[in-house]
Amino acid sequence: MVNAQQFPSLTTLQTVLKPPMEVWQPWLFSRLLIWVAMGLIAPNLPIANSVLAERLGWGVFLLGDGQWYGQIATAGYLQDAARQFPSVAFFPLYPILSAVLMQLGQMPFVFAGLLLNNLAFLLALTILYHWVTGRWNGTVAKWMIAAIAWFPLSLFGTLADADGLFLLLNVVTLQSFSRGYYGLAAGFGALATATRSMGLSLMPTLVSAAWQQRRSPLAYWAGGLSLIGFVLYSLYCGLRFGDLFAFDRALAWLPQRPPSLLDWGAWGQTLLGGIVGPIDPVTGRLQSIWYPIQFCLIEISFFLIWRFKELIRPMVRPWLVVSLMLWFWLLWPLGLVRTLTVVGGLYLFWNHRARLGVLLTNYTFWSLLWLAFSQSPLSPERGIFAIVALPIALGFWLAKRPYWRIPVVMGFSLMLFGTAVLVAQGQWVL
Repeated sequence: MVNAQQFPSLTTLQTVLKPPMEVWQPWLFSRLLIWVAMGLIAPNLPIANSVLAERLGWGVFLLGDGQWYGQIATAGYLQDAARQFPSVAFFPLYPILSAVLMQLGQMPFVFAGLLLNNLAFLLALTILYHWVTGRWNGTVAKWMIAAIAWFPLSLFGTLADADGLFLLLNVVTLQSFSRGYYGLAAGFGALATATRSMGLSLMPTLVSAAWQQRRSPLAYWAGGLSLIGFVLYSLYCGLRFGDLFAFDRALAWLPQRPPSLLDWGAWGQTLLGGIVGPIDPVTGRLQSIWYPIQFCLIEISFFLIWRFKELIRPMVRPWLVVSLMLWFWLLWPLGLVRTLTVVGGLYLFWNHRARLGVLLTNYTFWSLLWLAFSQSPLSPERGIFAIVALPIALGFWLAKRPYWRIPVVMGFSLMLFGTAVLVAQGQWVL
């Protein structure tokens, strides 16, 4: 039973909001790596697409959803040439806050959006670090933060996008609920549902946790009130477009619509590409015979490491595995990051679900259910990255394996750098 309280004390807030060295160092250096890769390295590499070449510079940070958020922040939800409203698929809180910063700082959207997302990501890591340190220990928290900050998908915490803000709102909602601050949980949960439709998974999470842990009626109210952001946006869509669920219909108008978590056709294409490599769409033949040969060499090497692991020094084995993963990433960058995030995340969750506790386990379950059966402009791997329990589970895994810590973080950092360059050059479609 958790005693319900209204708000944390000022001392608690000062402690929770202050980023320690274990947080700000990996956040700062990983962000610098991204800015160098996208702002300095990518513009000096050959680019086949002239349109992308014109957008390099600050415009590179608007790639992906940033274009839509910029349009909403500056002009609202507008019709396109076909009299459709594709931007309605993107929920309003992030562009609203960006517009406020634009007015206060007299700055363009690209600066306001970058400032908001980067600071929100830093604050999310800070709060998560203190939460994990207090509930488990500092070793888990330290390596969890290092892994999150350097993971390739942390790139989206640096672009003009809503990933950092959404992660922050999720972390604050779940932590507040776990400590009995139900008013804060309801308020930040409502903000989360106004940021992304994935925030809807918070409502069943909080209600089911309240029932399982026999919490006070206020806990149920916190879960129900978290829907306010979603309800208000739905009412806006009804009044403006005559359709309460216009944001769902707008997904069909987006130029590129990511697959859902259970889109087996998309997964089949992804995995086939990882095994045989790119296939010529006209002839149906392999574009390079060397790709499947390299794939076989990588798999044989993995098998040999596993088969003769007793003969390899424990401190050497992680470096060999990570080196092979990097080789595989060079062949299959998008597919490997997607598979590593989804499959690896599910593996970590399943093996640490008992230690995560009721609240985080429920949140993971309902979030995965949402990713599996809903439609969204959010890709499955980005949705998985926003599930708070999974990086905590990775922190558990690394805390028990000292020899794996540095190799894993180094491998993530190299993939992060390469991913940033690929995204900047348009070779990785967000």
